[in-house]
Amino acid sequence: MTTVVDTTHFFIYPGTSEPEAAPTGFLDDATEAEWDVLLSYVQTRHVRAGEPIFAEGDADRALYLLTVGRLEQSSGRGPFATLDAPAPLNELAFLDGDRCATTARAIDDGELVRLGYDAFESLAAREPFLARRILLDLGAMVARALRSART
Repeated sequence: MTTVVDTTHFFIYPGTSEPEAAPTGFLDDATEAEWDVLLSYVQTRHVRAGEPIFAEGDADRALYLLTVGRLEQSSGRGPFATLDAPAPLNELAFLDGDRCATTARAIDDGELVRLGYDAFESLAAREPFLARRILLDLGAMVARALRSART
């Protein structure tokens, strides 16, 4: 089964002046062909409002991309962020292999794609430049979050 995801929110198409949504910092300048490659390695998951996506402490070395809908992220200290699509999730666990640092729950009906670590390893073996861009963009996102937390 082929996954079809509207990637227009993730990058600016050539010939357009503005993205349809604010840039996420994740593959903002990726081509449609690169998104097609990435999406061929993901699993699509439809979620209902209130449904948990993952929980703080879960062992899940996967990168999620919220493609449709909104979700709430929380930790043991309570809710701290509401994310609108498009948005990457679970970056820390994907990068370091540790447990999920947050809990994510759908606010309304939506859709996510999940790139498991084994699928990423397969992608990296076949498309090393795309894999490198994924890792660098995720690293930059984490770095920005750390810098903003220090100020």
